[in-house]
Amino acid sequence: LRAAEPVEGIAEMRATAPKLSDTQLLAGPGKFCRAFRLTLEQNGWDLTDSRLYLEDRGERPKRIARSPRIGISKATERKWRFCDPDSLSVSKRPAGRIRNGAASARDSR
Repeated sequence: LRAAEPVEGIAEMRATAPKLSDTQLLAGPGKFCRAFRLTLEQNGWDLTDSRLYLEDRGERPKRIARSPRIGISKATERKWRFCDPDSLSVSKRPAGRIRNGAASARDSR
């Protein structure tokens, strides 16, 4: 998980980055960790049995897009980055490189 849309607790997140817009508070791994005050101490935590957990709110994006990951030098041809292309909280939009549609197992090779 490398980004998310803030739904609640925005005031607490804003304390970590007062100059960012609401949509940018969790846009990218550094901002995400800073907003939730995550450190290396939480690295490797089991998200099924810890104070930190993911909650299914039953909301699903209308579309899922995939593109090459950003900021890597290996396997750059692999489209292993998945996002909601309609979300304003997507960390970076690679111009012309997001492909719309659900990804299949074949696409992740």
